[in-house]
Amino acid sequence: MNKEDKALFGDAPPSPSQSVLIVDPQVEGHHLTWIRYITDAFLSQNFKVTLMADFRPQHASKIHNVLQDRLKDIQRICAFNENGRYHGNSCLKSVSLAQKEYGFSHIFFNELDLFASNCLRQAAMGRYPPRNIKGLLSGIYFRPRFLFEKKTLSNSIKSAGFKRLYQNRWFKNIFLMDEQRIEDVSKKFPDINFNFLPDPWDGNFAIDQKDARSCLNLPPNKFIVLQFGIGTKRKGLHHVANAMKNLPDSSDVFLLCAGKLSIPSKFERLLYKLEAQGKAKILNRYVSDTEEKFCFCASDAVLLPYVHHMGSSGVLPRACAAGKPVIASDFDLVGFRVKQYELGLVFEHGSVAQLKTAIHKLAQMDIIQKEKFKKNNWGYAKRCHYKKFKQAVTKPFVIRPIY
Repeated sequence: MNKEDKALFGDAPPSPSQSVLIVDPQVEGHHLTWIRYITDAFLSQNFKVTLMADFRPQHASKIHNVLQDRLKDIQRICAFNENGRYHGNSCLKSVSLAQKEYGFSHIFFNELDLFASNCLRQAAMGRYPPRNIKGLLSGIYFRPRFLFEKKTLSNSIKSAGFKRLYQNRWFKNIFLMDEQRIEDVSKKFPDINFNFLPDPWDGNFAIDQKDARSCLNLPPNKFIVLQFGIGTKRKGLHHVANAMKNLPDSSDVFLLCAGKLSIPSKFERLLYKLEAQGKAKILNRYVSDTEEKFCFCASDAVLLPYVHHMGSSGVLPRACAAGKPVIASDFDLVGFRVKQYELGLVFEHGSVAQLKTAIHKLAQMDIIQKEKFKKNNWGYAKRCHYKKFKQAVTKPFVIRPIY
């Protein structure tokens, strides 16, 4: 490590006996929340925690805002140099440099997907990560498609690379967000400790609906459907816009769209047209944690019309925590969960007509069925609460796994 890199790395614990390096160099979307979740989890088990993140001046305040008082309990490493490049020119080399300098007991990636694709391709050709992090790698793998799908050349190459890393024991604990996959993948790779990790939520999702609507200046007597998060086509926001456009003028359905828009301009114009017509409210910006709770509590239902979305959804447990039924596309894990646990309605993936029908059906549904959904949703939310998440993420490091 050169002097420049060492200066930016700052102070970290010298050769701690039970320490963890948490790696998450991204500050967009869910990453800030997960930095807090994972940091809290390891601190709760008295680990010496070092966080490698984007502590450059333009982003450091975002991390400081989510960690707040926890900053005094952790050590910090900036993943990037002053030129905005990883130390060593890659994420894994940056981690390797930190490991060489400080000797952590564990290395935990908040999102293994960050480096996995390239790493697995390299491993398939016999090129491995830096040797000093061998056997220390743990983390959350959000979308390991190659483990379950081998129909493409890309997935076949990644699968071959993963097998090589597995055979050489590079990984320690891998967490998957899909409860359907744990048993099968554990049988295929018994020397890796695979664990299921629930998509977590925390905070107060029991705010009175009238109060929440008042805080957001929403109409008091409409059936409000919520589309929450960064507004992209992958999240199905364009389908929502088209479905709302086709609802009759007499409909009581009202759209609350909360999160920065990132869709083609024609759909953005349509959303603002709906707002001008009094059929929607568009919060085209970052939504604070407090506003997030207001959004879910103010709504009557939550939309999950994702397009070809593989994996979990952080919106689903929040909807359930607020006791709100969801309307989801019948695709992959989210569709499975909504059907399996009876958390709301599903519609045919990609069908605007069926989405519109589902919205209308839920708006007209009798109170008995709505109460059934609410009971189911609260039950599901208990399984995903942050306390459960914290236990799940730290247990493999506290209790030695038995193979």
